[in-house]
Amino acid sequence: MNWQRLHLRSGLVVGMMSGTSGDGVDVALVRFTEDGHSPDNGCGGNNGRQVIFPQMELISSLYVPYSNAQRRQVFELFKPTVSARYVAEMDVEIGKWFGAAAAKLLAEAGVKFEDIVAIGSHGQTVYHAPDRGITVQIGNPAVIAAVTGCSVVSDFRRADVAVGGQGAPLVPYFDYAYFSSRDKTRVVLNIGGISNITVLPQGAGIGQVAAFDTGPGNMLLDALAQTLSDGELAFDCDGQLAAQGTPAAEVIDGWIARDKYVHRTGPKSTGREQYGTEFLSNYQRDMTGMGAADQMATLTQFVARTVAIGIHQAVKDRFELIVSGGGRQNQMLMKWIQEFAQPERLVRPEEQGIPSDMKEAMAFALFAWQFVKGRATNVPSATGAGYPVVLGQWTPSPAAQEGYIWNSTSV
Repeated sequence: MNWQRLHLRSGLVVGMMSGTSGDGVDVALVRFTEDGHSPDNGCGGNNGRQVIFPQMELISSLYVPYSNAQRRQVFELFKPTVSARYVAEMDVEIGKWFGAAAAKLLAEAGVKFEDIVAIGSHGQTVYHAPDRGITVQIGNPAVIAAVTGCSVVSDFRRADVAVGGQGAPLVPYFDYAYFSSRDKTRVVLNIGGISNITVLPQGAGIGQVAAFDTGPGNMLLDALAQTLSDGELAFDCDGQLAAQGTPAAEVIDGWIARDKYVHRTGPKSTGREQYGTEFLSNYQRDMTGMGAADQMATLTQFVARTVAIGIHQAVKDRFELIVSGGGRQNQMLMKWIQEFAQPERLVRPEEQGIPSDMKEAMAFALFAWQFVKGRATNVPSATGAGYPVVLGQWTPSPAAQEGYIWNSTSV
């Protein structure tokens, strides 16, 4: 790495995220400016850890949806019988997709590759088993570097897992930096493929932050919508199908009673290994004889109740709820989350200058900037890691070094 970057006071970083929903890539171009900001404001709770956050400004953003063919390729990765060869091939292929998405954003923003400090790429998770020391995200960073001409920071989760953490959720670091408050306890809920929360106690330091995956999110609901419609629906748009049905409370009660994950206290994390196609098949058997709308309503309320259970495990005081992720568009899911979780107030991330749909991409831009600065970005109280570590691995751009950029239009 060019160590002169350590002394940068301001710079542009690209953040990229593709979550467990596997529907596309969020790309954010962010300017960071060093000002020594810490949200602690003398509140303490850092256990001696120096916590410095830059000012952040979103310059431009882009969502690149996967085509139906690309989604089929991605979902092949989630099958238990997937071959190592296929994973290796898709590592390169997804690297091309990510690289092309970043190059498109830079072109649309009129920004030259040499003006980018780094790209922070989360990649696509294909397997997450932190209790066995395993978490795998693919999307070859060397390919991304070759396509864009930019250096890349990637592979953010393994360092946390290596020191005993869950490797997830990671975004609580970002949540603490930009959503914490001296006056209010806040819960930051992200509803992606998996739902997760960050609990920011009033006036707390980063060492007092709690966070964990509460359970399923869009991933399960999307799979049911696709199954019920024979593939015609990719998801239940705005919760319209669920709104036409009636949830079966006794079925939901049974699911919750036997769901060991939901009742575990954090730190904890989950994924398709827990709430994938096998899970859906088992639960659909419990809904035999129910119409499509009732099935969707039942599963949607189940997701809402697992979110509320997670919140009530971690928060005993009044709280504000900040919601991001694609799931916030599902009106029935949001209605039931508010009904069962009972927040004092619902807060839009946009009130803090952070578009809901770009929050995670912006978070990985922050992680890349902090990597360059040599700062730890995991939150051990959230992941269960033994201690703070710098997250990510650096891939220098051969394109930048050689004055040559791979033609991204060919990928």
